[in-house]
Amino acid sequence: MDEQPPTPNPHTPDPPNDPVHRGKGIPESPESIDLEERWVVPSGALGQPCSIYVYGDCRPVVNGVAFAMADMLDLAPLWLEVRDPQDGHEEPTVVSAGWIAPDRLFLSDSGSGLEPNDAVANLALWNVVRSDEPSEVLADLTDFLRLPLLIQEVIGHTTTESSPRAIVVANVERVQHLFPQEPGSLRRFLRSILNRSVSLVVAHTGSPVEQRSAFNAVFRVHASTLAAWNVGSLECERGLMRGPYSVGRPRRLSHIPSVARVLTGLQRVDR
Repeated sequence: MDEQPPTPNPHTPDPPNDPVHRGKGIPESPESIDLEERWVVPSGALGQPCSIYVYGDCRPVVNGVAFAMADMLDLAPLWLEVRDPQDGHEEPTVVSAGWIAPDRLFLSDSGSGLEPNDAVANLALWNVVRSDEPSEVLADLTDFLRLPLLIQEVIGHTTTESSPRAIVVANVERVQHLFPQEPGSLRRFLRSILNRSVSLVVAHTGSPVEQRSAFNAVFRVHASTLAAWNVGSLECERGLMRGPYSVGRPRRLSHIPSVARVLTGLQRVDR
């Protein structure tokens, strides 16, 4: 029998696909319970796809927060992780915790599969697009075919499930040079994903990029280490203008139940 992933309460373990104890109640003290957690992500309550940029200095915490946000949008988010074969430091991830099923896991070594796809897209359009197609159809198809092949593959796996779906791209800083550098081009890139009823959550470790304004929402994670995540905070920098998580109102990570449970689970994996 497969080993259950670590959970905050070892006496009532959750199944691997439920790391945040969905629907099981919250064992934390009353002051830590945030009844307005639905306000963390934009458009989530309306079932509309959105794009979210999460950044900070501690990779496990940033990736964990991104996963928790995607989990709020989709009961079974897909995970695309950019790995660095030269990095021998092993850190706890949602993958090592066993929370991502094999059919929802996609890996890229040093950006493989995430290269620009303009030439292939142009060739495909030349061969398959009829000249009498409406201009908006051509534009949408062109933008989609220009997406990196691995992104297209991940999106393809969302079409068999009910919408909306969510995709996390973890460690995006390792391939930021491969993505559009102009805000306008990045917006078209993001729109081609959102048009497929797919939300995108990007996890970036380190200094943020200026183009992050193209995302619907931007969050900064203040946490120095995974061991000290419970004194860290989440701050919205863009996108949420009202509610308890609006711009300029940082909240303790330990006061966001879904985030706290993910980070607690990762911390147990790290022991």
